[in-house]
Amino acid sequence: METPSAAAPSSGQIWRETTEAESVVLAAAVSGDWEGASELRSQLPGLLARRGCSCGCGSIELKTRQGMPARTVPSPAPCEGIVLGAAGEVVGGLLLWVRDGLLDWLEVYWYDEPLPVPALDRVRWEIVER
Repeated sequence: METPSAAAPSSGQIWRETTEAESVVLAAAVSGDWEGASELRSQLPGLLARRGCSCGCGSIELKTRQGMPARTVPSPAPCEGIVLGAAGEVVGGLLLWVRDGLLDWLEVYWYDEPLPVPALDRVRWEIVER
């Protein structure tokens, strides 16, 4: 699969620090014990973000600091977040994209309406073979 950042409407957008909600979700995404997760965890401090989509969803493009350890991992990464609605129904998901071994994109996808970055208690994480 190809990272969606090539189609990101990010021209002219300014890089910013990740929000608390984004940071919590990203930390959870790379908290597992899969190959490359520790290298991706080490890229979290100082991570920058900018809106990655114009549809209103919470997808963000990511930019790591210079000199971060890169690790070849499948893209999207093997962690996948299943986003649950108030009644426990599946309403969307999260994919973490990696480019050249570096965090590149957090994709927030949905089945009905665009979703913001979800609260962590609404996400069920799964490891997916890619």
